[in-house]
Amino acid sequence: KDGAPIDLEKEEKEPTPTRKGVRPIAKRWGI
Repeated sequence: KDGAPIDLEKEEKEPTPTRKGVRPIAKRWGI
């Protein structure tokens, strides 16, 4: 999570369906 963008953390806090779209991105960062 060190190299992850700040936008990613913002999406994690949002209890919205957008979190599903963030999952693949998180995998890219290895989170």
